[in-house]
Amino acid sequence: MKRAAERLHLHLSPDPMPEQVIFIRSDQYSFVKQGIPAVFPTPGFKSNDSKIDPTAIFKDWEATRYHQPQDDMQQPGLDFDQAVKCAQFAYLCGWLITQDQARPTWNARDFFGEHYAKKM
Repeated sequence: MKRAAERLHLHLSPDPMPEQVIFIRSDQYSFVKQGIPAVFPTPGFKSNDSKIDPTAIFKDWEATRYHQPQDDMQQPGLDFDQAVKCAQFAYLCGWLITQDQARPTWNARDFFGEHYAKKM
């Protein structure tokens, strides 16, 4: 993740809403429970444009569109250029993993690694 973010000049940050425990409510958690390191990349809440408040945009979307009929490709403010960057980031993360000789491992003292990693 870090190498991909550096190559694309993106900023990594910790979970901005840990109280919502989104990580364990998302699809990749099935891998985690099998001991496989996994991540849940999202676009985040940082903008280089001071006129844009990503947190407010997300909260409005979550309250008015998430899992609603209007949660479609016609949403106001949908930034396809930024969506392309997110797709490039996800692809590059996967590509870098396949190019590395070592398999992914859990970070030291990672809660999920300590509870789910297969002990060898």
